[in-house]
Amino acid sequence: GAQNYIYSKSRWLTEHGFKVFVFCKEDDRCTYDFSHCRIESMVDLESHPRLLSKQRRRAVIDSILRWVEDSSEIVFESHTLCLAIWGEMLASKVNGRNFVYLLAEQFPSYTDRELDFLACKYNEGNLVSINKQILRNLLEHRVTDFREDYNELSAKAYPVLDDSGYDAEVAITGGGNNILLLSRLDKTFVVDATIRLCGYIRQHPEAQFNVCYIGDGSKKRVKQILKQYRSLSNATVQMLGEMLPLPRKLLESFNLAISKAGCARQ
Repeated sequence: GAQNYIYSKSRWLTEHGFKVFVFCKEDDRCTYDFSHCRIESMVDLESHPRLLSKQRRRAVIDSILRWVEDSSEIVFESHTLCLAIWGEMLASKVNGRNFVYLLAEQFPSYTDRELDFLACKYNEGNLVSINKQILRNLLEHRVTDFREDYNELSAKAYPVLDDSGYDAEVAITGGGNNILLLSRLDKTFVVDATIRLCGYIRQHPEAQFNVCYIGDGSKKRVKQILKQYRSLSNATVQMLGEMLPLPRKLLESFNLAISKAGCARQ
């Protein structure tokens, strides 16, 4: 989801005359073609700046600024707390703007200093999230004036659906209860959703269910999911793997889809 948003926004910006650079951690696997802009991998971006030596911090900052400092106006957009801190350091060097757009829905426990930083960014008008409740939960003890028209931005993206040919019968094996789970399989909610779904299927032995998973994941997670269905004789399970773009005909063949809230607008 984050890659789709970044791809879509960078493409739009490039098409409208902006010079775009995408900096990511080194082990990110790109699903999309970013040939329209410059993309650079830097493993140190995954680390909080305070965990690196001054020399390594300076090397990261100098490396990024070499690409961007010749621009008249510079905006850094960051999507996690760690990257937001990097963005703040970079923006301060070139009198630029650091805009923080939190794309996740769940966060680890932050320190008081980190929460103070996020509250400061909010009060500047430089912090939003994909769901207005996220910021309320994060900053409820630090921000009293939440602006309803500002807290939330929809991560608009180029359509993930297309009308290319796909034989839905390959996935839909029979019965009227066709269920899709759409997500990277290693996300924490997937196993819990699978357990609950299996409980529902178990309560309805008279019905036949077809369950499809679209999304990549580790072999360990795939085995963990399939294990839940072993005792169910009224369910077939198919792991369709990663699929981009998503065939519209295939998606329309499901009665129910389960995914994270960030996918709802897609």
